[in-house]
Amino acid sequence: MYYFYKIFMRLSLHNKLRWILYESPTVLIRNGDIDRKGLKKVRLPVDEFLAQLRIQGITDTTTVEMATLEDSGVLSVIPKAEYRPVQPADMDINVKREYLYL
Repeated sequence: MYYFYKIFMRLSLHNKLRWILYESPTVLIRNGDIDRKGLKKVRLPVDEFLAQLRIQGITDTTTVEMATLEDSGVLSVIPKAEYRPVQPADMDINVKREYLYL
């Protein structure tokens, strides 16, 4: 059994069997609309999905451009441009680089 595992892991590292072993990311929100087919595909109830969004600070799905469930099981959320946090580059502010010294 150990040898089969080792063979599969080696092949997945070289992309030979990656498409069998790993799911591709599934879109769950497109342009603010919940994709019910995507939720059904990943077997995720709507109320649990909304709870995961609230954990990430999203209370209104209309503010989300895209949300995907990655192959690792992590929920990635991309807010619409007008709802994303302000960045220094948005205000033409030059930020001095900071380095972590150990």
